[in-house]
Amino acid sequence: MLESLSNFSPQLSTFLLAMTPYGELRLSLPIAYFFYDLPIWQSYLWSVLGNMIPPLVILLLADPFNDFLRGRSGYLEKKWAILLITVRQKFNKKYEKYGLIGLLFLVAIPFPTTGAWTASLIAFILGFSFKKAFPVIFGGVIIAGLVVSFLITGVSWF
Repeated sequence: MLESLSNFSPQLSTFLLAMTPYGELRLSLPIAYFFYDLPIWQSYLWSVLGNMIPPLVILLLADPFNDFLRGRSGYLEKKWAILLITVRQKFNKKYEKYGLIGLLFLVAIPFPTTGAWTASLIAFILGFSFKKAFPVIFGGVIIAGLVVSFLITGVSWF
């Protein structure tokens, strides 16, 4: 993947890597710091900014996409409705208890499958509005970025 980004500046490469669903800033921040030799503040900045693009898009487009599918009749609408109901039932039991604070921790802990992509989808499934979910996810990304930064450099950069 890094070879395909070699034509871009280190800052743009970091930004784009942070947008990936599996790596997010857990991948982009160490790569920017160790391989692109960006200062930690630039590694952090470009990683956080890139990591916030997918939640912005997901949260803004999920409801219109859902409305579009509900407005259609037929096979696709029925399959989508069944999928959405099934997933909502599964996640509601786990996450409605914790609400937005659970969403914050889901993003803030930099483990695989926990991040802005997952949190954005869960926010849509649970019916959180953009105005409520986006700031919480942004806060989680900031915290996750700090955790990753501390792990790769120690606390000496503050």
